[in-house]
Amino acid sequence: AVHQSAILDGSKVFHCHEEPGNITYGLLKLKRPALFLFKPGQYAFLRAPEVDQFWHPFSIASDPNSNDLEFYIEIYGQGTWTRGLWDVLVKKGPDESFTMEIVGQYGVGLVNKGEYSPVVAVGSGTGIV
Repeated sequence: AVHQSAILDGSKVFHCHEEPGNITYGLLKLKRPALFLFKPGQYAFLRAPEVDQFWHPFSIASDPNSNDLEFYIEIYGQGTWTRGLWDVLVKKGPDESFTMEIVGQYGVGLVNKGEYSPVVAVGSGTGIV
């Protein structure tokens, strides 16, 4: 597999909702770079330099034909990367630039196209499933 990288500036959407039991989830939606190709079930590493300099793996939750990359992220407590990401994005207005670096795709796809019909995939947890 060819691994691709991109630096994404100013293209972010971050929605958040709270589940019973004080569990908070966020949807990070980024504009997909034109040459960033992936299959269902693959993941990518994300880095937000405004949060820290480390890479963090997340499953790609969007359709491979979409113009966006979507990542569902559980927001943990203070001092975690996910809380740091949330705090940075909340402070920024919708028109403020934000840099997110992405490297991927990793892993094998769930199925080969046309091999099965229909397909049901079940995952749990956050991050790599």
